[in-house]
Amino acid sequence: MTTTLNARCWMWTLWPSFLIAALATGVFFSLFDPMDMRVFGKPLAVSPMAAYTLGFLGFWAVAASAVWLALLLARPCMVGDQK
Repeated sequence: MTTTLNARCWMWTLWPSFLIAALATGVFFSLFDPMDMRVFGKPLAVSPMAAYTLGFLGFWAVAASAVWLALLLARPCMVGDQK
């Protein structure tokens, strides 16, 4: 039972955060061109595809952290509801 719950928690965390990251990446890179970005005053030294990939993974990590924290904080409520 715990492995099913553990896998279910992973899916509850990763799937919504994947959707949020896809949306955030689309919006962010619609507004900002990776070729115009600068880091510490220097142009970004990666290809546009690498910038899109790194941006998506960054947005996914931030969203997954937020979803995981929400699930962690909601856990006492879910355990109390099972009685």
